[in-house]
Amino acid sequence: MNILQRLIGDRFDRAVMGVIAALLGTLMVVLAVGDQAGVGVLENSPADQADEARVTSPIRIQFSERMNPESVESHFRIDPPMSGRFSWVGAVLTFYPERAWSLGVRYTITLSAGAQAQQGRQLKESVRWTFSPAPPRVVYLAPANLSPDSEAPNLWLVDPQAPDQPRQLTRTTLGVTDYQPSPDGSRIVYVLNGTRGTSDLYVLQVQSGAVQPITNCGAVEARCLAPRWSPDGFRIVYERRELNPGLPEEDRDVPRAWIVNLRDLSTAPLLANPLLLGAAPEWSPDGTKIAVFDLNRGEIVIYDLVTTAVQNIPTQEGESGMYTFAPDSAHFVFPELLVFPGRFTTTLSMVDVTDPERGVIKLSGADTPPVEDAQPAWHPDGTRLAFTRRWLDGSGALNAQVYEFALETGTIRLLVDAPEYIHGAISWSPAGDKLVMQRFSPTGTEAVPSIWVLDAATGQVSPIAKDAYLPRWLP
Repeated sequence: MNILQRLIGDRFDRAVMGVIAALLGTLMVVLAVGDQAGVGVLENSPADQADEARVTSPIRIQFSERMNPESVESHFRIDPPMSGRFSWVGAVLTFYPERAWSLGVRYTITLSAGAQAQQGRQLKESVRWTFSPAPPRVVYLAPANLSPDSEAPNLWLVDPQAPDQPRQLTRTTLGVTDYQPSPDGSRIVYVLNGTRGTSDLYVLQVQSGAVQPITNCGAVEARCLAPRWSPDGFRIVYERRELNPGLPEEDRDVPRAWIVNLRDLSTAPLLANPLLLGAAPEWSPDGTKIAVFDLNRGEIVIYDLVTTAVQNIPTQEGESGMYTFAPDSAHFVFPELLVFPGRFTTTLSMVDVTDPERGVIKLSGADTPPVEDAQPAWHPDGTRLAFTRRWLDGSGALNAQVYEFALETGTIRLLVDAPEYIHGAISWSPAGDKLVMQRFSPTGTEAVPSIWVLDAATGQVSPIAKDAYLPRWLP
């Protein structure tokens, strides 16, 4: 090696060492400044802007790094106080309130300085913001009167306080057949008709109007329907029926439960065994169980997603999906079919899924009550259950009216008394102060369904939409 080559080599080595030293120095400065700056809060919600705060909105805080859960939760405060549960995914904290936020109340969320990260850094300054939840609205399908000249059913949204100002949410010529709002009210999953009898699921962002397909059932000749959100809003369970004529006959048009993960749109059957069917899936409020109806077995089957335990509830009336978990996820109400000479009817029963040995409680009364009970809807406080009832022996209204069952006393009282109407599609508002329903007169001039709201405090029933059906609350 000549002198020139040695000089070049020495200078290169010194340059490299200089760069390394500079990088190490920069790294030390960054670490020192970073430690001095502390943990950052990248995002927090809900906020008042853009109608974001709803009565069921969870509180979410995204940190700049993974935190110590116990430390953060001990520095977390809500004023006025609200009980609930914490959930962590990476560096994101979610607080789920145990009940709806109260309307007209401004809540202050405070995360005090000192909350610690897993690596020891701390939140140097407190984070504080406020929000006041907006009142819930009602989503429905319209038109209900489907004539050859009418438009296909689409999703509509209305504020019960302003029934003359409905807003159309979807505009499709194919027709929406079913839907469900997300637990926080920010999205709606809906079933859209396809060609050749197929259907797919789509998710609508209520505020922006953006729509995203989340299944491809039409492309593989299948029907996806009956979607239900997981309580955390990250997954949707749905019913899928294969229509491909190339499949064996026993595999065509039979319901199986599937789950789609909204983070990456991966989807798979709930059950690995294809012989186990699953119509009308229903998620428990705590997210640990899914109930389905298995036509082959003539049972509602409750699958525990945590313990893998299975609970079977014999019934011949499960495909309608008229079963529901109580808000505490412990009690489960389901329909039973009663057959009489020349006729049949349905009644409602309840089991404690945490203690099946307690047996079945018949909410409709005796073994052969002269009633047809259906469409159970739990009150948010879990102490009451609304349902529809019609009397078969003439001792009450022949058209379905709305009743309420009190769990503590076992008493039943009439909630909505309008014998000229048939009532259905009932559900309580998140706060339990209102009940929405559809009604129509089978013989009068109002044969087309309309949507009404009951004020639980006053007993007043008011119309909010005409030529409409299948109402549900948007929190």
